Amino acid sequence: MNIGEFADAPALKDVFFEPGRADIVRNAATIMLGNARRLVDNRDYLVLIEGHTDLKGARAGNLAIAERRAKAAASFLMAMDVSNARLWTVSYGSDRPVCVEKSDACAAKNRRVALPREASVSGEPRLPQPSRTPPFRDSEAPDSRSRCRSGST
Repeated sequence: MNIGEFADAPALKDVFFEPGRADIVRNAATIMLGNARRLVDNRDYLVLIEGHTDLKGARAGNLAIAERRAKAAASFLMAMDVSNARLWTVSYGSDRPVCVEKSDACAAKNRRVALPREASVSGEPRLPQPSRTPPFRDSEAPDSRSRCRSGST
């Protein structure tokens, strides 16, 4: 399975973070509980978890914090009984902003974990093994993508 096989999942909500942080607190936890409920109720879906940052800072640092954010969301979902075999994480850092204005409000919109896409696996024997890394096109940076594994943070 690769990223292109996921479809839009408007029922799953984005989670926002403070600058330099990757912990899920207060309002973000409430949003993640709703996301977890949807995934527990729809056990035949895989979900792609995208980590993003604002446009400030170096690319390498942004990719790292975005990865920590995506993995924090995955860990939260696993704690809510969503199997790690259903979770795929990707770090985009600051490469895919939703807002490009140079303001604090705009930066806050970019510091997020997005769960925009999901894929159904019901009836298909294509569910990836937990130890495999998903294949990506050559144009995608392999060092910024990871397969969620048990015990990840």
